[in-house]
Amino acid sequence: MTFERQARGRWGETLAGEWLRARGVRVLAKNYRTPLGEIDIIAQEEHTIVFMEVKTWLTDRFGAGETAVTPGKQRRLVKAALIFLKQRHLTHRPIRFDVFATGPQGSVWLPHAFTPDDHYTV
Repeated sequence: MTFERQARGRWGETLAGEWLRARGVRVLAKNYRTPLGEIDIIAQEEHTIVFMEVKTWLTDRFGAGETAVTPGKQRRLVKAALIFLKQRHLTHRPIRFDVFATGPQGSVWLPHAFTPDDHYTV
């Protein structure tokens, strides 16, 4: 990954964090890494733990950023989220998976962007 791409990603994650805080959502962690993958932002909205993927695009050439969260990426996010929940003894809390996409057309926050398959259990 190039330095420019990393910087653009960090900018998008900062923007997403500000977006969440402005809406009363508390950011718990950024760039949470596990052997199974990384979660860009982990937040809490009331009692719900929110796992967020951030996509930052310079152009619409490859489609909207939110379309880049493929089923494979979703599976990795869910597995990483399970690790986070188990490590912090939060498996009893409701969870949600969101996408924040920002690009030339503006920013969009997609709460409940996807739901984990039933076979993923905590």
